[in-house]
Amino acid sequence: MASQSRREFLLSGCAAACACGIPAQANAQFYPVLCSWAGTTSMGAGLAPGTHDAVALVSQIMSAIGLNIPMSVYRGGVPNASATIIGGYPAIVYNGFFLNGLSPCNQWAGVTVLAHEVGHHANRDTNWAAQFTHPWQKELGADWVSGLAMRRLGRSLNESLSGIACGMGPFSPGSPSHPNSQLRLQAIEQGWYAG
Repeated sequence: MASQSRREFLLSGCAAACACGIPAQANAQFYPVLCSWAGTTSMGAGLAPGTHDAVALVSQIMSAIGLNIPMSVYRGGVPNASATIIGGYPAIVYNGFFLNGLSPCNQWAGVTVLAHEVGHHANRDTNWAAQFTHPWQKELGADWVSGLAMRRLGRSLNESLSGIACGMGPFSPGSPSHPNSQLRLQAIEQGWYAG
């Protein structure tokens, strides 16, 4: 796998080996929350199990990219959504009000946000070594996986771009943790065409 890029790995359908022999306890505890879609870095309190629909969507996204790892899904505790490690295992935490608030713009916008968070786990951004990767690279990589997953789920390019377009707008500036929306839309589009 050393000679194979992570994107080639995901495209090959071999992501079932994502953990690559690294035990769950080896995942970085430096990041109680790796990525909150708006860049917030604290999880807060009030976690509850994810709804049946959210769990099913995350499962469908994982199947679409061939990611076969245990994944917990929780709601609450974040302003939008995040990929994290809880109890030593990969997890997605989402704010249902935020995701549902995107649906009037496009019914698939919230799904793209979940696909982005799954992308962080697929790219091993929650692994201890990820602390040495620039935040923009992690975000663009997760956006690329989101585009790939959405294409494989049968969604159009516009539907795949809707999370960024509806949640941030097409010309949102970047921050230290997240690139501007033009770069993010470009990464999603590249993933979509790769799918």
